[in-house]
Amino acid sequence: MKERRHYDRFKMDGNISIKSENGQPLEIKAFLDNISFIGFGMYSGQKVNLDSVVDFELHAQELDRPLTGIGKVTYVADPASSRSPFYNVGVEFVDTNKDLVTYILKRVQAKMAKQAQGKSNAAPIDFIPY
Repeated sequence: MKERRHYDRFKMDGNISIKSENGQPLEIKAFLDNISFIGFGMYSGQKVNLDSVVDFELHAQELDRPLTGIGKVTYVADPASSRSPFYNVGVEFVDTNKDLVTYILKRVQAKMAKQAQGKSNAAPIDFIPY
């Protein structure tokens, strides 16, 4: 199977509100799993139709204000088990503020770098003797 990912995905926790733009009655609260420059992954208790166009509002700790926009559902996977009744859903950005997405990704990367730096037990090397 050909890999469809063109951008790195970054783990990010948050909440998402989804409303249908297609005119069908749909209002879902979901959990954010990851984000990339072109979209996000989420877990939803309700199934979302593949290729449906949705309005979204994404809230996360890294954000001063919600990220809103229009997206297209490009991936839907059924729940892995009956104990975890969540659908894995991928949404591609159709219309959103790309500058805000870039800002979010930079904040997530900075947070990851800071956490990695804190986990490092190695002392910094200022001088290497020859």
